[in-house]
Amino acid sequence: LTGRIRKDGQGKADIERLAKGQQPHTIVLSCSDSRVPPELVFDQRLGELFIVRTAGESLDANAIGSIEYAIEHLGAQNLLVMGHTSCGAVKAALDTIEGKDAGSPNLNKLVADIHPRLSEFKGKQPSKNVEMETWANAKGVAKDLISRSEIIAHAVKEGKVKISTSVYYLENGKVKFE
Repeated sequence: LTGRIRKDGQGKADIERLAKGQQPHTIVLSCSDSRVPPELVFDQRLGELFIVRTAGESLDANAIGSIEYAIEHLGAQNLLVMGHTSCGAVKAALDTIEGKDAGSPNLNKLVADIHPRLSEFKGKQPSKNVEMETWANAKGVAKDLISRSEIIAHAVKEGKVKISTSVYYLENGKVKFE
């Protein structure tokens, strides 16, 4: 992060140009956490990123369908799964991994999607800021996207889309990629 914010890409001409269509270069699947807005984290402007946000990067048909749309209809060439340290959804998934109720049927579905990606941490003390668990979740989401979507799998196999994983560190505002 440069600590500066771009001034371009948000003027009247940009708005008028984008009213005719969008061609984002990258899809970012990230957490809904208010402290992790991808557009600001990566200093991107209108039309540059196609953002899908769900708590803990949890996957359902809506999230996967949104990503498929960006690949098939908008031509996005990159797909970034970005987790973040101290993620509440990851913590909730760890707290409920042995069957404890998350508080509602919808929350139970959300953490149930995350549970398989955290199975190696079952019964263990969480890492500091759930960093290791967050990495495991982000990498697992990337794999799950390929196994749960023929469109994404085909685009990756054909070299049309590259999937990457990253973690945003709330403690210092930096993003690490893997």
